[in-house]
Amino acid sequence: MTWFVAGVDKNADKEVCLDMPRNYWITSPNVDGSGKCVEQWKNEIRRRHVTIMGWDPNVVSNKMGSRFAGIGHPSIQIGDVVLIGRSRTRREMVAVGIVDSEYWPERLEPHPQNDLVYLRRLEPFVLLEEVPERLPLDRVLPHSKAMTERPLSLDNRDHRQVIDWVDGILGESHARLTGQGRHGGFPRQPDIEHRHAVENAAQEAVTEFYTRQHYRVDDVSANRSGWDLLAEKGQVRLKIEVKGLSGTVAHAELTPNEYRLMKDEDSSYRLCIVTSALEASRRIQEFRFDSARRVWVDQHGKRLTVTEKPGAKVEG
Repeated sequence: MTWFVAGVDKNADKEVCLDMPRNYWITSPNVDGSGKCVEQWKNEIRRRHVTIMGWDPNVVSNKMGSRFAGIGHPSIQIGDVVLIGRSRTRREMVAVGIVDSEYWPERLEPHPQNDLVYLRRLEPFVLLEEVPERLPLDRVLPHSKAMTERPLSLDNRDHRQVIDWVDGILGESHARLTGQGRHGGFPRQPDIEHRHAVENAAQEAVTEFYTRQHYRVDDVSANRSGWDLLAEKGQVRLKIEVKGLSGTVAHAELTPNEYRLMKDEDSSYRLCIVTSALEASRRIQEFRFDSARRVWVDQHGKRLTVTEKPGAKVEG
């Protein structure tokens, strides 16, 4: 389950939306594994707005550290949701939030041996005080592990109930912060000047991204060919469509002209989605067609989900 925006394809009477699937993970507040410092770890999590892992990402014998750090597949990525809690003799729920940083190591006082632990920032970050009794959390929360080995699955009924509940919490939090009503997720930015600033920042970031790879990059957006930039290096010629977002969740709206190149599986076409475009922490995902797997993937191998929805244009 994800939040996305969609646009109407006026030629095909379809809405076309591209969406990076958002995964849902559960991590435990029992960071060091001892069970003796859980309350101290909870305080650190609440104070810093983070999720914390005790396992080193480089420990081969246990994959939880690498999964937490976003290394390999499946693993926690920026834009994923993390629910912090565990179920022992009772439910211990702490917070829920959206990952908006890479991991970093730090020594925190609750650790009895003063070893390094690993943190990832969550924003938005919502403290959990009351949890509905009807939720099947006992069948979803980890009992002794540091985190779930895989993200929650929509194919599992218990998981789906928890995902729906989490989505509701995050949607309400966003509505309170912005003063806007809920729209099933994060609403679109109505400020035209802000949107243009995001688009310009994204295009500059992508231009720099390819320039560093020794491409000559030209802005061809005025041609309305279905791509914004043309990048050339030797015999290589790339057609690059740029989508900029102010948030951390990767999604994009495509026009019929832009979507045509994706449907044609054009190997020279690139879709670059820039999240947090106005921030120093901006992230570029460069999607290209993988002919072997017949899917669109980014530079890290993460798959892009393409959804077409029926739509209509009406006039009175």
